[in-house]
Amino acid sequence: MDFLITHRDDIEYSAENLQLLMRILSSGFNVITSFETIEHLKNPMVFLRQVKNLLEDEGLLILSTFNEKVIG
Repeated sequence: MDFLITHRDDIEYSAENLQLLMRILSSGFNVITSFETIEHLKNPMVFLRQVKNLLEDEGLLILSTFNEKVIG
């Protein structure tokens, strides 16, 4: 599955493949979330630039990653 789109009230939620989105869209997302992903990437700055290109001018990236010092 390349993507999943669901609707609730007036909000559309989707789980997407970033590479697919880059081919389809140039921008237009209000919010992009990425949870526990960036630490697995070889080049996280490329990912962040791609996300920036997909966000609207005032768009928001919500990103989380684990704290290695806490986990051990």
